[in-house]
Amino acid sequence: MDAQRLRSGAVGTTQGAEVMADGRLAVSVDVTHGSFVAGDGLFIDSIAVGGPEEIDLTGSISYKEFLSPKPCIAQWYCCHWWGESLDSFVSSCQTHAQLRRRGSPGSAGGYWVAAFAMRQHELREELGPDLKESPFYDALRLADGILLTVDSEEVFRRTWCHYELYAGSDLKHLDVVCNGAMLSRTGLPGESMVAKQLREKGFDWELLLKGLTMNCEASRATVLADRRMFAAIFDQEGTLKVDETVCSTFALLAWPQAVKRGLVSTQLIETVASDVNREALELSLAHLQEFQDPGMLQLAQSLPPNLTKLKLGLEGCHELTDQGVKALANRWGTKLKHLYLDFVGCGKLTDASLSVLAQNLPPTLTDLELHMAGCVLVGPPGMEHLKKHWPKSVKVFRASFKATKLNRNFMTLQDLEDYWRES
Repeated sequence: MDAQRLRSGAVGTTQGAEVMADGRLAVSVDVTHGSFVAGDGLFIDSIAVGGPEEIDLTGSISYKEFLSPKPCIAQWYCCHWWGESLDSFVSSCQTHAQLRRRGSPGSAGGYWVAAFAMRQHELREELGPDLKESPFYDALRLADGILLTVDSEEVFRRTWCHYELYAGSDLKHLDVVCNGAMLSRTGLPGESMVAKQLREKGFDWELLLKGLTMNCEASRATVLADRRMFAAIFDQEGTLKVDETVCSTFALLAWPQAVKRGLVSTQLIETVASDVNREALELSLAHLQEFQDPGMLQLAQSLPPNLTKLKLGLEGCHELTDQGVKALANRWGTKLKHLYLDFVGCGKLTDASLSVLAQNLPPTLTDLELHMAGCVLVGPPGMEHLKKHWPKSVKVFRASFKATKLNRNFMTLQDLEDYWRES
């Protein structure tokens, strides 16, 4: 006999039926498609038998458990919308694995895919009443990074994707794969910044910009229970905070290519600047010859107001001048605790850059790392300005000034203090 769920079209083969002591009918079904739930209309051999009061899912397993009961370590959490074709999804994962060298000897890790890792026939039980206590959330938070696979702009409209990108916004890695091209928050193993720029050059720019307009209240979820669940979550987290976090994440991911293409727009700047909850910003524009003083002003204008950590890799940006550094230093605010600046090889910078940096170091700063190796016009006068404006709050200092008029490095704060005392 065939059993069929009315609304979703779930199908199974009945393995037996018996009348219980209380008069209720118990039916054993081997599910072949979909999911049976309590209360939903049920047909057996096309005869309506009402809605089951209770579903016993004993023996339900995930596809992962079907393949192997052995636990696996998932380095990458896969974020995708379930309307994407399986071929497209697998192809994106293969592209990512190849680029990330996941298949190299001795490589650890793997991919966590909800459709395969969670027990789909008891998904509500798997998720539980608190999403942050679910296997899904554990997998997301334990991963090193998120792999977002994009086959169309629809992925930017899906509620689950929106939440996953928000919940994992602070993970080390975010890789986005689309049609064989990949954007990444960080460089790949052994990859130079120049090679990273060339790899990302082929990414669909117009599609990427859709990430700047993601709106959790307008997002879509197929299952009504999911829509209600996330409406409550977004309301609790703050819908504006959720959207600003996700959109600014995409803006920063797009920034190097925007510089390369001359497309740093007001939208891009405002998307990052409006993220008032962002406390850390890390960006590398290394060896982008297109990044010059006007670009530094645009970057400075984008800095959110509540940053406590700023890390900028600008090495090899040969056209930067003191004016660009001044624009940056005047805009990074007064709340910074950790500051990392890499100007290695920026040969047009002078002592004036070191002076303006020193004058704008906030009194909250505890950790400063400054690299100006190869800045041949920087020397002792700049270091005197640094001494004059040095915040007493700084406890950790590292700097490189090789191939400058100083021609030395500072590995510790004590090294710097010794230099000032000797000079």
